[in-house]
Amino acid sequence: MSLYFRPEKAVLGDVIPYYDNGVFKPFYLRNYRANRDEQHQDSWVMLSTTDHIHYTEHDTKIVGGTGSVIKVDGLYHMFYCTFQKLPEKNYMNHAVSTDLDVWTEIPEDRFASDDVIYEPIHWRDPFVFWSEEENCWWMIFAAQKKGKTTRRGCVGLCKSKDLHHWDYCEPFYAPMNAQCAFECPDFFRMGDWYYLVFSSYADRYQTMYRKSRSPYGPWQTPEIDTFDTRAFYAAKTGSDGVHRYVYGWNPTREVNEHNFDPPGYPGKDCNTWDWGAVWWCMSCGRMRMAIFL
Repeated sequence: MSLYFRPEKAVLGDVIPYYDNGVFKPFYLRNYRANRDEQHQDSWVMLSTTDHIHYTEHDTKIVGGTGSVIKVDGLYHMFYCTFQKLPEKNYMNHAVSTDLDVWTEIPEDRFASDDVIYEPIHWRDPFVFWSEEENCWWMIFAAQKKGKTTRRGCVGLCKSKDLHHWDYCEPFYAPMNAQCAFECPDFFRMGDWYYLVFSSYADRYQTMYRKSRSPYGPWQTPEIDTFDTRAFYAAKTGSDGVHRYVYGWNPTREVNEHNFDPPGYPGKDCNTWDWGAVWWCMSCGRMRMAIFL
């Protein structure tokens, strides 16, 4: 593998793929850690590339967690999550841009969990797409469903006619078999199959996928239901209309940030923002370390 891009003084988090007018424009979550100062602040950053080898970087100045970007009638829409500490609560947020460089946040569009279907603190990673079946916008996201059991991790669902007002719906996918929220969900169609991609930190720390002949399910679990191995995480896909690429990250395992590792244990798996990103082409099988640290 070869390295083609490194953020200056920063580490690289989740990648949000996007393709626009012949150019791949993957966004990523930049985190400066100990290097944070007035000139170096965490934010969403957009990369531009036509070959996944040469990159140009554009800071959006948007601060928040994973989300998605779409274009509607010449206007770009960014959906992302933010986190409140006291009391602990997550929000979905909306910003718009005419050029992908300058973004305007829309505070009145921010909304939290309904606290009826979904828990308020696992409410993040919105992925927005147009539903041909229902002629409206769908937002799927990482969530936990309300319930008595602790195994309530799911991919949540909201629907909208205008991208500003959202209706709460029953989960898009809820097997009720994991405690964690199903992070960084992604959804697309290839051929006659619909695919749902998400990451789970319950026991395997992997990016998984399910498939169905219908966007409503039922969802099949393939015998091998993961992309790559343990620690290839938070992977989302992007397409130019011909090829579909998977963008995810691997940890460098340098920091036991959450104290998950037993004393003396040398492995430090997905416990840190110390990440690098890998992309590979689902169509041709090529893999490349395109973005790292």
